Amino acid sequence: MKITSIFRIILIGFIFLFFLPESEAQVYDRRGKALYVELGGNAFVYSVNFDIRFKEQTGGLGARVGISTVGDWFAVPVMVSYMAGKKDSNHFFEFGAGVTYFNYEEPYKVADKSFDQQFMGTFSFMYRRQPRYGKFVFRVGITPLIGYWDWGEGEDEEALLGVLPMFGMSFGRAF
Repeated sequence: MKITSIFRIILIGFIFLFFLPESEAQVYDRRGKALYVELGGNAFVYSVNFDIRFKEQTGGLGARVGISTVGDWFAVPVMVSYMAGKKDSNHFFEFGAGVTYFNYEEPYKVADKSFDQQFMGTFSFMYRRQPRYGKFVFRVGITPLIGYWDWGEGEDEEALLGVLPMFGMSFGRAF
C-alpha cells in the first residue's frame, strides 16, 4: 500500500471523528485522546497525528505518532510528552521530546553529506487547549529540530549537527 493511500485513510478517519456527534451525558474523566493536523512543527510542512495519555485523565504523560508526505519524501514524528495544568482545566502547557524519521525518494543533500533517510531529534514546548470531554483541540508553540543543516556559504559549506527553531500550530478533535 502506498504512503499516499495510508495518508488518505488517516485523513478520512480524521474528518469522520471531527464531525461525530457529542454525547453530553458522559461526565466521567476519560483518557485524553486526540487526532489533529499540525502545520509546521516536527515534520516541517504538516503532519496528521494521533495523541493519547497513558492514564485515565486529560493531562499527564502521553505519546503521539504522526505521518506526513510531501512530494518525494515522508516523515513520521514519534514523541513522548507531558501536559501540565490544573485538574479541571482545558488549558495546558505541553512539553515533549522524540524523534522524527524522514525518508527521501531522491537523496537529500546537505552541503557535504547526502541522506536517503534521516532521524532528527525533536522537542515541543506548546500551549494546548484540550477539553476533558472531547471537542476542539488547539496547540501552538515552538518545536525545535536537531539534525544536519547547512551552516556555511560558498566553498565553505559544511553539514553540521545543529538546532533549527520551528513553530507549529495544530487543529483537531479530542475524544
